[in-house]
Amino acid sequence: MKIIISESQYNLLLETKSVSAAQTLIDMAVEDYIHSCGKMKAFQNIQLALCKGFENGTVKLEVTSVEKIENDRFEDNVFYVIHLILYVDKEWMLENSYYEKFETTLGMKIANFLGRFDYYCYIDDIRMNDDSKDNLNESEKESPKNQRLIRQMWFDGYSKEDIQNYTGIDRGEFYTILKDEKQGIDCPEANQIIMDMLRNTNLINKKYDLTKFNYEEGSLEFTDFFAGILTFIYEDSLYQIQGMATPYWDDCTIPIDISHIMDIKTNEYVYDEIQTSVDYELIPKKFNSYQEIIDFMNNDYPRLVIPKIKNSIKYYLN
Repeated sequence: MKIIISESQYNLLLETKSVSAAQTLIDMAVEDYIHSCGKMKAFQNIQLALCKGFENGTVKLEVTSVEKIENDRFEDNVFYVIHLILYVDKEWMLENSYYEKFETTLGMKIANFLGRFDYYCYIDDIRMNDDSKDNLNESEKESPKNQRLIRQMWFDGYSKEDIQNYTGIDRGEFYTILKDEKQGIDCPEANQIIMDMLRNTNLINKKYDLTKFNYEEGSLEFTDFFAGILTFIYEDSLYQIQGMATPYWDDCTIPIDISHIMDIKTNEYVYDEIQTSVDYELIPKKFNSYQEIIDFMNNDYPRLVIPKIKNSIKYYLN
């Protein structure tokens, strides 16, 4: 069945791409879905619950945003993602994997209304349609469908910010989903990515236990990374050392600037700039994925900077 809509309705739904227009389109598709349920030969529990829920108003589908995405594989090189929240009245329905067939059916009905395949539906999350409806689905992981969309957007050249805005994922989820994708990351870009990961994710350690790097004791902790400079505090039972060691601060270098050293036993401070750097030949000049950057910062970076930091103690002793 193809629903006939007026030219003004068509223009509203197809051209404005507003949330209210998309909501009208979704409501039309849901209404048609309800009518088609009675024609099915057999029901699964989820199908029956959806049909009955939509019919009596205990299940609702709410449009949260509409985003335009350009892609050469689609008609007119664009398609539109409708982000949805599905409110349900049964706790057992809070499982995203049930709804892939429903989303496909809904998308086909929308295409049927408009006579073209311009829309891609996506259920962002499922919530209880009662006092607890603000509780998100127990699983916070992105669906495989959304991950495919994010990867495609990344390959099509969308920025991190645009992908976050379009999909609702945070920075940590962005890097996690794309962490193994092959790419060429040079030194200046590595600096930007590392600082971004430190500011906006938990993918890079911000404190290192030196016993994990074959030292008897001690710790290295990042104290600030919001101004584009990575500051640290090194501490063991004898000394506390503060300074800066920003990865790829100037192209493919890791300069280390010690600002002061404290003798813990005497509480004596030495304020004197000591400048050194990680040996250039030991520094990776290129990364092939976000995961390689994460591994470098969590494993190799401490091994490179800690000996240089500890070596500054001899200047204090002299």
